[in-house]
Amino acid sequence: DDCMSGMTTFSSAEPKTVALEAAGLSAQLLADILIDLDTLGEFAPENLPFLARQIGRLSSEVGTFVEAQALLSKCLGTPRDRSLHLALLGIMTAISVAIKNSDLPALEDLIKHDLKDNLAQWKTVTLQETARTPKP
Repeated sequence: DDCMSGMTTFSSAEPKTVALEAAGLSAQLLADILIDLDTLGEFAPENLPFLARQIGRLSSEVGTFVEAQALLSKCLGTPRDRSLHLALLGIMTAISVAIKNSDLPALEDLIKHDLKDNLAQWKTVTLQETARTPKP
């Protein structure tokens, strides 16, 4: 199972180029996600429909980020940090439950603390893997 069997958004067949593109995509997605988190607005009942839409988009970005990160790890031959991935999955699931239950205090705590902390750890991993990415 090589790194070429990953995401289809990469046009190159050269593993080094795919790794470099995956590293760039991971870093950009993570930066976008962090910006989106900072612009969510108030966690007030009247904002719940807006928050739900924004978090839906955020969930999609997080999913794409995790795919790009997995592809990068595969191309570099580095082990994936399963605990970090599982923690992120758990946080995103808890966020979904909080939205469904209109639990704004839990939602705010999950986003402002748990998700941001997890993404800060991902940022460290992404920077390390980007530094290890061979330049074509």
